[in-house]
Amino acid sequence: MKTLVIANQKGGVGKSTLTCLVAWFLAQRKNSRTAVIDLDSQGHSSRTLTANACPVRSSHLFESAAVHAPSEFNKLVLYPADKAVATVEQRADIRTAAGQAELRRCRDTFRANLHGLREDYDYCVIDTPPGPGIRMISALAAADYVVSPIELEDYSLAAMHETLQYIFGVAQKHGNPGLSVLGILCNRFTFNSTRQRELLQELRESEKYKQYLIPAHLSTRAAIAKSTADRIPVWELPQSSARDASAEVLKVCGYLHERMNPEHTVAEVSRG
Repeated sequence: MKTLVIANQKGGVGKSTLTCLVAWFLAQRKNSRTAVIDLDSQGHSSRTLTANACPVRSSHLFESAAVHAPSEFNKLVLYPADKAVATVEQRADIRTAAGQAELRRCRDTFRANLHGLREDYDYCVIDTPPGPGIRMISALAAADYVVSPIELEDYSLAAMHETLQYIFGVAQKHGNPGLSVLGILCNRFTFNSTRQRELLQELRESEKYKQYLIPAHLSTRAAIAKSTADRIPVWELPQSSARDASAEVLKVCGYLHERMNPEHTVAEVSRG
């Protein structure tokens, strides 16, 4: 099982939308089984993927080291967020010694549960809450890959720096030095915005960060919003207006898939 975390310390940058799009893409590939773990108590991914929910809630992954996949399930399985998952952060102040001990317990339990699921799925996509904390640290400590969506704003370079520093810091401190950063994804891009085009060019020319910039972006498109509202992949929307959005989404998802599977070339997404 290859585990991908969608992470950013800032909220409202499209993590849940990206989680659903990537999960649909991976689940529609031939013979691929995909799990989605929603660690964000807002539950946006859970609402979109509710038809795929299993009885195991994401909070259970911090409580027991004996979580199993459902005995009967489709190619896409959601471990939905619940109210209890928000209380994970409330259990201890991680600035204290006792809080650090609780953090380690939660981290190790979560990691053990993911390890236990590795024979059941080919991919696992984890949606994380905004802000650093036990859930974010646990996800990054257990993951193989991470991608971070950002919005193009005046502080984009600063946000990219902070995000990468946090990811690398967690990986080193919590025993996951092999965590691979697939990149920073420019999300909700507005082509007609001169300022956003300038900022995107600035990121592309940055000697320090251009290597982390994914060579694709997602624009602000009504079809993507309709996709999550209708709870189907954007490429399955019947409207012709979804064509451009689908092309962008498939390019991004294809890039991520290729980075996670360098031994294979990217093929067209399966409809079956």
